[in-house]
Amino acid sequence: MYHHATPTNPSKPTYDLSPASEPAAELAVRLDCDERARALYASDMPSDIPNGARRSGITLEQVLAWVQQGTERLGGEPEVWWLAKRDRHFGGIVARGDKLTKAQRAEWHELWPDTQRDDQARGLASYLGFWLAEAGYHWHSPATVWVKVPGADDDGMGYYNEVEVPVRDLEMAQLRTGRQLAAPVAA
Repeated sequence: MYHHATPTNPSKPTYDLSPASEPAAELAVRLDCDERARALYASDMPSDIPNGARRSGITLEQVLAWVQQGTERLGGEPEVWWLAKRDRHFGGIVARGDKLTKAQRAEWHELWPDTQRDDQARGLASYLGFWLAEAGYHWHSPATVWVKVPGADDDGMGYYNEVEVPVRDLEMAQLRTGRQLAAPVAA
Protein backbone atom coordinates (compact mmCIF):
# COMPACT_ATOMS: atom_id res chain seq x y z
CA MET A 1 0.00 0.00 0.00
CA TYR A 2 2.95 2.37 0.41
CA HIS A 3 3.95 4.58 -2.46
CA HIS A 4 7.56 3.87 -3.28
CA ALA A 5 10.18 6.33 -4.34
CA THR A 6 12.09 5.60 -7.46
CA PRO A 7 15.20 7.26 -8.78
CA THR A 8 14.28 9.57 -11.68
CA ASN A 9 17.49 8.72 -13.48
CA PRO A 10 19.15 5.78 -11.74
CA SER A 11 22.08 5.82 -14.16
CA LYS A 12 23.19 9.30 -13.07
CA PRO A 13 22.53 9.90 -9.37
CA THR A 14 24.40 12.78 -7.79
CA TYR A 15 24.90 10.70 -4.65
CA ASP A 16 25.46 6.98 -4.49
CA LEU A 17 23.61 5.70 -1.47
CA SER A 18 24.74 2.52 0.18
CA PRO A 19 22.26 -0.36 -0.12
CA ALA A 20 21.55 0.02 3.62
CA SER A 21 20.49 3.66 3.09
CA GLU A 22 18.08 3.00 0.23
CA PRO A 23 15.19 1.90 2.51
CA ALA A 24 15.76 5.06 4.56
CA ALA A 25 15.66 7.14 1.37
CA GLU A 26 12.38 5.48 0.36
CA LEU A 27 10.97 6.23 3.82
CA ALA A 28 12.08 9.86 3.60
CA VAL A 29 10.42 10.21 0.19
CA ARG A 30 7.15 8.73 1.48
CA LEU A 31 7.11 11.25 4.33
CA ASP A 32 6.11 14.82 3.55
CA CYS A 33 8.28 17.70 4.75
CA ASP A 34 6.37 18.12 8.04
CA GLU A 35 6.64 14.39 8.74
CA ARG A 36 10.39 14.40 8.05
CA ALA A 37 10.71 17.36 10.45
CA ARG A 38 8.87 15.48 13.21
CA ALA A 39 11.09 12.42 12.69
CA LEU A 40 14.25 14.54 12.72
CA TYR A 41 13.14 16.31 15.90
CA ALA A 42 12.76 12.92 17.66
CA SER A 43 16.11 11.59 16.41
CA ASP A 44 19.66 12.02 17.68
CA MET A 45 20.10 14.96 15.29
CA PRO A 46 22.33 17.49 17.06
CA SER A 47 20.54 20.68 18.05
CA ASP A 48 23.40 22.91 17.00
CA ILE A 49 24.06 22.15 13.34
CA PRO A 50 25.61 25.26 11.81
CA ASN A 51 23.78 26.85 8.90
CA GLY A 52 24.21 24.78 5.80
CA ALA A 53 24.09 21.02 6.27
CA ARG A 54 26.72 20.44 3.59
CA ARG A 55 29.11 22.97 5.11
CA SER A 56 28.78 21.25 8.47
CA GLY A 57 29.97 17.94 7.00
CA ILE A 58 26.65 16.15 7.57
CA THR A 59 26.00 13.60 4.87
CA LEU A 60 22.78 12.66 3.15
CA GLU A 61 23.11 9.17 4.61
CA GLN A 62 23.39 10.60 8.13
CA VAL A 63 20.24 12.69 7.73
CA LEU A 64 18.39 9.67 6.30
CA ALA A 65 19.52 7.62 9.31
CA TRP A 66 18.13 10.30 11.65
CA VAL A 67 14.79 10.29 9.82
CA GLN A 68 14.63 6.52 10.13
CA GLN A 69 15.65 6.61 13.81
CA GLY A 70 13.12 9.33 14.68
CA THR A 71 10.35 7.48 12.84
CA GLU A 72 11.10 4.34 14.84
CA ARG A 73 11.27 6.29 18.12
CA LEU A 74 7.90 7.87 17.51
CA GLY A 75 6.28 4.50 16.86
CA GLY A 76 6.41 4.23 13.10
CA GLU A 77 5.13 6.02 10.06
CA PRO A 78 1.47 6.28 11.20
CA GLU A 79 2.51 8.07 14.42
CA VAL A 80 4.83 10.44 12.55
CA TRP A 81 1.95 11.16 10.15
CA TRP A 82 -0.39 11.87 13.08
CA LEU A 83 2.07 14.16 14.87
CA ALA A 84 2.67 16.13 11.66
CA LYS A 85 -1.10 16.38 11.19
CA ARG A 86 -1.51 17.77 14.74
CA ASP A 87 1.34 20.19 14.12
CA ARG A 88 -0.29 21.42 10.88
CA HIS A 89 -3.61 21.78 12.69
CA PHE A 90 -2.11 24.08 15.32
CA GLY A 91 -0.06 25.95 12.71
CA GLY A 92 -3.21 26.45 10.62
CA ILE A 93 -5.04 28.00 13.55
CA VAL A 94 -2.19 30.45 14.08
CA ALA A 95 -1.85 31.15 10.33
CA ARG A 96 -5.54 32.11 10.14
CA GLY A 97 -4.89 34.68 12.85
CA ASP A 98 -6.86 32.80 15.47
CA LYS A 99 -5.54 32.18 18.94
CA LEU A 100 -4.79 28.77 20.31
CA THR A 101 -6.60 27.81 23.47
CA LYS A 102 -4.53 27.27 26.58
CA ALA A 103 -4.89 23.48 26.14
CA GLN A 104 -3.85 23.68 22.47
CA ARG A 105 -0.78 25.79 23.32
CA ALA A 106 0.17 23.31 26.03
CA GLU A 107 -0.23 20.33 23.66
CA TRP A 108 1.78 22.03 20.90
CA HIS A 109 4.52 22.98 23.34
CA GLU A 110 4.53 19.46 24.80
CA LEU A 111 4.99 18.02 21.31
CA TRP A 112 7.88 20.33 20.38
CA PRO A 113 9.24 22.08 23.49
CA ASP A 114 12.57 23.20 21.98
CA THR A 115 11.77 25.87 19.38
CA GLN A 116 15.37 26.11 18.15
CA ARG A 117 15.49 22.34 17.58
CA ASP A 118 12.07 22.51 15.92
CA ASP A 119 13.26 25.23 13.53
CA GLN A 120 16.39 23.24 12.77
CA ALA A 121 14.40 20.05 12.11
CA ARG A 122 12.05 21.92 9.77
CA GLY A 123 14.94 23.48 7.86
CA LEU A 124 16.82 20.20 7.54
CA ALA A 125 13.62 18.38 6.47
CA SER A 126 13.08 20.93 3.73
CA TYR A 127 16.69 20.73 2.62
CA LEU A 128 16.48 16.93 2.64
CA GLY A 129 13.80 17.16 -0.05
CA PHE A 130 16.22 18.99 -2.35
CA TRP A 131 19.02 16.63 -1.42
CA LEU A 132 16.93 13.57 -2.29
CA ALA A 133 15.94 15.15 -5.61
CA GLU A 134 19.63 15.64 -6.38
CA ALA A 135 20.19 12.00 -5.49
CA GLY A 136 17.67 11.07 -8.15
CA TYR A 137 14.54 10.45 -6.06
CA HIS A 138 11.20 12.04 -6.80
CA TRP A 139 7.83 12.16 -5.13
CA HIS A 140 4.80 10.56 -6.70
CA SER A 141 1.76 12.79 -6.95
CA PRO A 142 -0.48 11.89 -4.04
CA ALA A 143 -3.41 9.75 -5.10
CA THR A 144 -6.72 11.03 -3.77
CA VAL A 145 -10.21 9.64 -3.43
CA TRP A 146 -13.56 11.28 -2.85
CA VAL A 147 -15.13 10.29 0.45
CA LYS A 148 -18.73 10.92 1.49
CA VAL A 149 -19.04 12.33 4.98
CA PRO A 150 -22.24 13.23 6.83
CA GLY A 151 -23.27 16.84 6.37
CA ALA A 152 -22.89 19.02 9.44
CA ASP A 153 -26.37 20.58 9.25
CA ASP A 154 -28.41 17.84 7.62
CA ASP A 155 -31.03 17.61 10.45
CA GLY A 156 -31.09 13.84 10.09
CA MET A 157 -31.90 14.04 6.39
CA GLY A 158 -28.90 11.91 5.38
CA TYR A 159 -27.14 14.56 3.33
CA TYR A 160 -23.50 13.93 2.60
CA ASN A 161 -20.65 16.12 1.56
CA GLU A 162 -17.92 14.81 -0.67
CA VAL A 163 -14.37 15.52 0.46
CA GLU A 164 -11.18 14.79 -1.46
CA VAL A 165 -8.80 12.86 0.79
CA PRO A 166 -5.25 11.70 0.04
CA VAL A 167 -5.09 7.90 -0.07
CA ARG A 168 -2.02 8.03 2.19
CA ASP A 169 -4.10 9.76 4.88
CA LEU A 170 -6.60 6.92 4.75
CA GLU A 171 -3.80 4.32 4.89
CA MET A 172 -2.03 6.00 7.82
CA ALA A 173 -5.28 6.53 9.73
CA GLN A 174 -6.20 2.87 9.24
CA LEU A 175 -2.75 1.68 10.36
CA ARG A 176 -2.80 4.01 13.36
CA THR A 177 -6.30 2.93 14.38
CA GLY A 178 -5.37 -0.73 13.98
CA ARG A 179 -2.38 -0.28 16.28
CA GLN A 180 -4.47 1.48 18.90
CA LEU A 181 -7.11 -1.23 18.82
CA ALA A 182 -4.46 -3.94 19.08
CA ALA A 183 -2.75 -2.30 22.07
CA PRO A 184 -2.86 -4.43 25.21
CA VAL A 185 -5.45 -3.37 27.75
CA ALA A 186 -4.09 -2.61 31.21
CA ALA A 187 -5.59 -4.81 33.90
